[in-house]
Amino acid sequence: MTETPRSVCVRSGRRTGAWNMAFDQLMMSRIDDGRLDLVLRIFGWSPPCVSLGKLQRLEEEVDPESVHRMGFHVVRRPTGGRAVLHSSEITYSLAASRAHTLVRGSIEESLRRISRAIVEALEMSGLEVCSGPSPRSSGARRKPANPCFTSHAPWEITTPDGRKLVGSAQARTSSVFLEHGSIILRNQQPLLADLLPRGVEEPVRVRVRKTLRRSCGGVLEMDPELDPEVVENNLLRSFQGALEHALPEVDVSELEGPELSELVARNRLALEDS
Repeated sequence: MTETPRSVCVRSGRRTGAWNMAFDQLMMSRIDDGRLDLVLRIFGWSPPCVSLGKLQRLEEEVDPESVHRMGFHVVRRPTGGRAVLHSSEITYSLAASRAHTLVRGSIEESLRRISRAIVEALEMSGLEVCSGPSPRSSGARRKPANPCFTSHAPWEITTPDGRKLVGSAQARTSSVFLEHGSIILRNQQPLLADLLPRGVEEPVRVRVRKTLRRSCGGVLEMDPELDPEVVENNLLRSFQGALEHALPEVDVSELEGPELSELVARNRLALEDS
């Protein structure tokens, strides 16, 4: 049996939110115990899912009944940040040892290195994008009913007119780094306004909806003919360039383990069981 390389890429397809987060948690544990150094995963979501940052409270961000009525799921990410609707997008996760050259150093340094690889992938796909220290980033306390794509963070990736194309969030343990990122294909983030908690007044919903419409862009809005698989392929190529070595693609079955099903069960919220 061929041994799995220590740095790999896996395309896991469209999965439930609980499975997606469980798989990344499993990769973090594999990196923590030294079996892997880095895992780049490219994936999607089925059904669409709202993911909450690890410190967010469900009842302050979404109304579970509304989410259920839309046929969506809800899951909590191991990364920080704010609520994101995962629907029309290419999602990536990057799990690595904190000592790895791509992610070591300060949060801003790792954001800059990873952002550069994402920008290169989008440019190789024929898109004009912008990235750099954002004048609109904020360290202010995050308020409820304030989704990810309503704000800009440092080293944000945007369209030339300033609309956010990629939302990302990080987590760090003493030994492991994880970043999640959503590369938006079509902007469906305004739907989050309809999923806010029942107590949120209509003027707030209107404000959130308008903000999400004008502040978020989509790759397929920039180039309707672009094949998303081209972006996925260029994402792998750009990270290989950043790493300066090949990143072999492996089948998801090579990385799964018996503990995955238990992690999936832990990540399920009541909506997924109803």
